[in-house]
Amino acid sequence: MISPLSPPLASGSNLLQVVKTAVQTITPQATMHQALQHIRRDQGNCLPVIDPMNGMYRGLVTERELVKAIAHPLPLAELTVADVMRDAQTHLNLATLDQPMQVLHAFRQFQCNALPVVDPQGRLQGILNRQDFRNTLEPTDLLKLKRAEEVMVSDVRVISPTQSLAEAAAILGAEEISCLVVVREAEPDYPLGILTDQDILNYYQQTPNSATLPIQACMNASVITAQTQDSIWQIHTLMAQHQVRRIVIVNEQGKLAGLVTQSSILWAIDSQEAGWIIHLLQIELQQATSELRASLSQHQALTAAITQRELQYNTLLGQLPAVIYQRGLEPDWRLIYTSDYWETLSGYRPGMIGEMASLILPEDYERAKLQIQSAILQKQPYVVEYRCRHRNGTLIWIQDRGQREPDQPILSGILLDVTAQRRQEELLQRYLQRELLISTISQNIRRSLDLTQVMQSAADDVRQILQTDRVLVFRLLPNGLGVVEVESLAHPEQSILGRFIQDPCFLDNLSRKLTSGYTATISDSHQAKLHPCHRELLLNLNVRANLVVSIHQNERIWGLLIAHQCHSPRLWLTDEILLLQRIGEALAIAVNQAELYQQLAQANQELQQLVYVDGLTQIGNRRQFTDISLAEWRRAAREQTPISLVLVDIDYFKLYNDHYGHQQGDVILYRIAQQLAAGLQRPGDLATRYGGEEFALILPDTPEAGAIQVVEQIQEAIATLAIPHAASSIAPHLTLSFGIATLIPQPTQALDLLLTAADQALYQAKAQGRNTYCIHTPTTGDIQGQPAPQPAQKLE
Repeated sequence: MISPLSPPLASGSNLLQVVKTAVQTITPQATMHQALQHIRRDQGNCLPVIDPMNGMYRGLVTERELVKAIAHPLPLAELTVADVMRDAQTHLNLATLDQPMQVLHAFRQFQCNALPVVDPQGRLQGILNRQDFRNTLEPTDLLKLKRAEEVMVSDVRVISPTQSLAEAAAILGAEEISCLVVVREAEPDYPLGILTDQDILNYYQQTPNSATLPIQACMNASVITAQTQDSIWQIHTLMAQHQVRRIVIVNEQGKLAGLVTQSSILWAIDSQEAGWIIHLLQIELQQATSELRASLSQHQALTAAITQRELQYNTLLGQLPAVIYQRGLEPDWRLIYTSDYWETLSGYRPGMIGEMASLILPEDYERAKLQIQSAILQKQPYVVEYRCRHRNGTLIWIQDRGQREPDQPILSGILLDVTAQRRQEELLQRYLQRELLISTISQNIRRSLDLTQVMQSAADDVRQILQTDRVLVFRLLPNGLGVVEVESLAHPEQSILGRFIQDPCFLDNLSRKLTSGYTATISDSHQAKLHPCHRELLLNLNVRANLVVSIHQNERIWGLLIAHQCHSPRLWLTDEILLLQRIGEALAIAVNQAELYQQLAQANQELQQLVYVDGLTQIGNRRQFTDISLAEWRRAAREQTPISLVLVDIDYFKLYNDHYGHQQGDVILYRIAQQLAAGLQRPGDLATRYGGEEFALILPDTPEAGAIQVVEQIQEAIATLAIPHAASSIAPHLTLSFGIATLIPQPTQALDLLLTAADQALYQAKAQGRNTYCIHTPTTGDIQGQPAPQPAQKLE
């Protein structure tokens, strides 16, 4: 095995020298408004967070956190750094600076343009910028930092040395590969050599009729191997020394681990790194050219250096999966130069298309042109993406990275094909939209019991995602009828909301399929094989294409969720069908939930009637009084608001019963209870039967004056009724006595304090001759009274 020693980085990098120690910091308790001011003032892109108590590093604020803070519901002045900062894991250890590969990994992992450097005790030592780190490296350092195991092909096809050349050729042809690794007969994990398609071809040309010869007879050189931990630069050196294009990779035990080719090395460099390398090579080439012009005495040495740099540049340029270009500033984007990859990217050979703008979609061209012009005015590089028309007619997404050449009307840059990435992003976006919609509808179902509101929101969201003309919820009724319950429209003139529709074909055909989970799709109602009555219905509704899923309630179909395309055919995609199915399932949950809620509400109402309503008077009973008074007492204590309690007693009610009979007495109890309830104007006030002929009025958030006003209004109403009471010793008509108590409860006080005060006030009203009210203040013990108004005298 031939493996050269690992060389040091060409740059001789010492990262500690480029760490910035003069760093602006901020505390976790500071506001995000202060953080924004710091970053804006210092023109930086990160702000370390330091604990003011012990000086320890606690986290990091970057421009990304500022964007999140701006999107937060709270203002920046109320949002603290601790609420949005990255955690303390976002940093570089001081010891890591000796290991550039780990530094490069950290920048990729945390996706920051700068990282704090922290010592073993957790204290901040400074900040390392990504650009400063890159500036310390040479282009070849990238290959020296990456290992063989990162780029090798581990799925390698092997063959025994005793097998024939014909068998080897059959394997290469069947699997469409270019080489086989020859391994030991008894120990297939150990490589002996490489057999390529070119080797087989050369041997056949030299020795005809050699198909049956074993592979070992054709092998004339030992295998060249490298270990998994060797750098890509070492492997590249091996390839150059031995003039080979493939190196076998083995582990520490010498067993086969994989294969590295020249293409593997090239693809180890991603587009961004390649662009950076090209930029550095261009700078170095320019520097070499300047040195050549400045020193004629070193002409020969400098010429050799420039030639080598140009060779490296051209080699990388020829194999790079990107287009290097130069173009003018003209509006038509006239191309001055393009690398050979332009033909692969666009389908046109260099020089066939002079005006690049002719290939770009007009709407994308206008947007990209404005972005590039803005970057040029700001003297900044530009990165734009737009769609181009390939020569074969397909659309491809291009990422254009470049900048203006100093003092020249020329733009230089690279073009990358990002079509696959864009398609993945679009698929991911549609998936996220679908999952977000499902989540939103599920949350709406949990938050709202309004079935119409839930369905309307779902229909609006589905129409927005599908970009269709109409989405509706169609509820099935008996006898084949149905009604459009909910509708979302792109064009208001297409409305069919509230329309009753009868489809005679539905019950016979589609209904059975939908019951079993079938989804109905029609791409073009003009061309589809439909029953005449069904086609006529779709034409009357102006439907060209539709997508239908069922909404189930238990074992029956409650209705349909339908998407309509009105003006053109449409081929429904799989993820669109899946979306509508998922929404139909969610709406089925909402339908069943609404039915259960109605049943529960009815049961609760009946139970409430049994538990809280007095059967005789049809107002609250003693149990409701106990529960509500305690709840209101606690609320008043929490909010420190007044609560009033009024106890009411019918004067000489026993005598009334004796005189008029108990049946008439029950009638009077009902009339008085209803009059008391009618005298309460606010929803929170409550009238209850306290016991026998006594009633209780609970008046939350009501001061003493408000309670007196309520009592006086009730007195006037009772006086107006003028219910005869021949057995009363104080008036010829029925009268009431009232006891009023008002208090702002304290946390240490109990409800009994208010009950006792109201009871004492009622007792005092009776003691003063009845037909009056008295007020008892629990804090002072004072009792005040006021007689009730008398009814108007009737003329005989």
